[in-house]
Amino acid sequence: MTVFDWTRTRIDLPMPDGSTTLSYDHDELSRINLSCVGKSLPAWATSYSARQIDELFDAYTQVDEERL
Repeated sequence: MTVFDWTRTRIDLPMPDGSTTLSYDHDELSRINLSCVGKSLPAWATSYSARQIDELFDAYTQVDEERL
């Protein structure tokens, strides 16, 4: 999670005991077009502007699994 710490797709997944929890679903994430939702997901820090997020994504475009 090089840019955003932990990624979550939900912050209110119901649990059997009635509580809720944070969750991540890769299939759900793959269906989200971040450019259409203002580059935001549940529980993302709001300390970055959209321009800064673009710059961070650009900075990591050349980072492959080995470099990471």
